[in-house]
Amino acid sequence: MNISFLLRPVVATAVLMAGFTFGIGLRDAAAQLIPKSSLSLDVKAVAQASGARTTDQSWYYQRRDYSGSFVLQVDIHNLSREPVACEVEWFFTAKPMRGGKAYVFDKGSKQIEIPGGQWSKEQVASEVVEGTKARGITYQTESGSKKDGWIVRVKENGQITRVRASSTSLEAIAKNPAQMEQLLAAQPSTR
Repeated sequence: MNISFLLRPVVATAVLMAGFTFGIGLRDAAAQLIPKSSLSLDVKAVAQASGARTTDQSWYYQRRDYSGSFVLQVDIHNLSREPVACEVEWFFTAKPMRGGKAYVFDKGSKQIEIPGGQWSKEQVASEVVEGTKARGITYQTESGSKKDGWIVRVKENGQITRVRASSTSLEAIAKNPAQMEQLLAAQPSTR
């Protein structure tokens, strides 16, 4: 018995669905294309200082102070035989203790030249970000911020060629120029 007439609509539907998915994926990927580079980037959080300290307490009241910072080891390897000049940028993000959107609380950059086949190892540290929680019988207040994450980018000739971040969401933001500008423009909320 010939059942090929039953399979034709299924194959056509699968092709249409795959084409539709591919079309959407291609459009989204075009916004995040990164140029080719002979550099590789590896970032490790070598220290993440965090602390909470109870500074005042009684049977009806408690106050805790929080602080945190990041220390990153940034390794860039030039896989080419020719020297490469680049700029390394780093951004450290925090979120308000009361909740809200992330913002950049510390950033920096450095121009480096890496000889062919060599490594550049940089250690970068963030400022300390602080926050406070106070709780009583009838109230609770929160002020300040808590650390959130980090982004490291490498630029060659003014173009971003490598990106690493502490989370996939921050990495997606770093690859999208419009979202990165929004993150840089964000201020801590004071609700």
